[in-house]
Amino acid sequence: MTKVYLMLKSQPVSYPEAMVEYNNMLAYIRDEVVRVVGNWINLEGKVPKRTGQLRDTLTATLNSSTVENNVLKIKLGSMVSYATEVNDMPAAVVRHVRQWGKAYYYTHATGTHWIMLNDPFAIGHFWNALQIYTEGNLINISQRAIDEYFKGTGKLMRSVRKGLTFG
Repeated sequence: MTKVYLMLKSQPVSYPEAMVEYNNMLAYIRDEVVRVVGNWINLEGKVPKRTGQLRDTLTATLNSSTVENNVLKIKLGSMVSYATEVNDMPAAVVRHVRQWGKAYYYTHATGTHWIMLNDPFAIGHFWNALQIYTEGNLINISQRAIDEYFKGTGKLMRSVRKGLTFG
């Protein structure tokens, strides 16, 4: 009869040990995707911003991504009602360089509140671009983690996840 061994870095490991290491790798991938995509949303300013609610809800949803039962769940979405309308707008409409605009949801006794709009790098139809960017980075980060962890020394994983296990 043939025996099958699980090997990790040329060492035999039990199935539970392999799953702990696999979960650690998925947690690293999750953290990296959340960081990179969060930067795209906020620091690179690709998502249109008037008051920041759209960016804030996209970021909050992304931050709720999880690793559960050996499955990585990357979450994208927004709870603001006008997200689809903003997505349908071209860059010429959503990109602003130090212009005054109305913030319809911030009202004062005098009515609509005016705010300074400054999102010079916003893109139109951001949702498709966000999905493509997230998918591409998920693939690249996953490949890098697999290469480093299973083919390499594992230093990358150990430096990020010292002793952290999921169970």
